[in-house]
Amino acid sequence: MKNLLSEDDQDALRETCNLAMGAGGEALFDFTGQFVTLSIPKIQQLGGQSEPRDLLAEMGSVNAISVAAQEFSLGQASASALCVACSESLAVLENAPGVSSSAVGARFHQQMSQVLICTALRRFAEVLELELALAPLQLLHHNQPWGKVDLPKIALLGDTLSVEMNYRLESHVYNASLVFCLPEPMQTSVLAALHRLMA
Repeated sequence: MKNLLSEDDQDALRETCNLAMGAGGEALFDFTGQFVTLSIPKIQQLGGQSEPRDLLAEMGSVNAISVAAQEFSLGQASASALCVACSESLAVLENAPGVSSSAVGARFHQQMSQVLICTALRRFAEVLELELALAPLQLLHHNQPWGKVDLPKIALLGDTLSVEMNYRLESHVYNASLVFCLPEPMQTSVLAALHRLMA
């Protein structure tokens, strides 16, 4: 399995994703009305035989998950951003005071994912000075056990670089991870952008 990123590259990518994660956290605060706790972005180089759980080391043990995905591209290179949430925590959050949405169930997760993914991706692209094209967000699974979850092929295509950003709320059981899944062609584009920033 190839590893295109040096330690300096990983540090630069982690710092860039910190900024994207922070932007997503601000948007999540606006959406939920609750203070957000951020993790340190976890970078992993995964092989083509990886499983969905391999992308989500920071979520811990959860019984059922809800998954939304948004593909994005730069020229011929494509990648995917996933919002994976603990379904039990979503059900509680729907009725929490301060939440700005009246939606429930799958629609609630879709709205929350749209807020989180789009905000973080736009900040990621802004920092790297990349013109990313965003496809429409898709709700893939709602309240499904791990064994029934299939992720987009692009998320586990070949040697994929993943960055997991886990979000919690200070006064709530909410648990969700935003994951950027970067197959090798997109890794090359992101790496070039990081080198421009570090030059």
